Amino acid sequence: MKKKIEMEWISGADIVSVILATEQWDIEAVKEDLFYAEVAEKRYIKMKVDIEELRRQDIELHSFIEDRYDIGPMEGQAPPILIGKRLTHGPYTESLVIDGYYRVAMAVAAGRKIIEAYVPETGTVYVA
Repeated sequence: MKKKIEMEWISGADIVSVILATEQWDIEAVKEDLFYAEVAEKRYIKMKVDIEELRRQDIELHSFIEDRYDIGPMEGQAPPILIGKRLTHGPYTESLVIDGYYRVAMAVAAGRKIIEAYVPETGTVYVA
């Protein structure tokens, strides 16, 4: 007999509220990214994703991590990053980091291989 796996979905509107409540620097750019990705209209699940696969998929994230030697290792648990559609100059994809570049860079500095992320109900994601 197969065991049924229960998934707890999180509304995009709830995620948007949390991000906007904690964002401290360029709130207008964050709002634009969240709007473009249509975050509020989707459902998400929190899961662990492979950081190296995210870096391979998202060249802007990879470049950010490579260029930021000033970011120290993550200590403790950080909020999940947000995966979805992001405005880019390259190919369209739903598997890019919308919110959480610094958290990914801190996880890499700490030697972590996986990170928690809010992943959209639809789209391709690299699960750890």
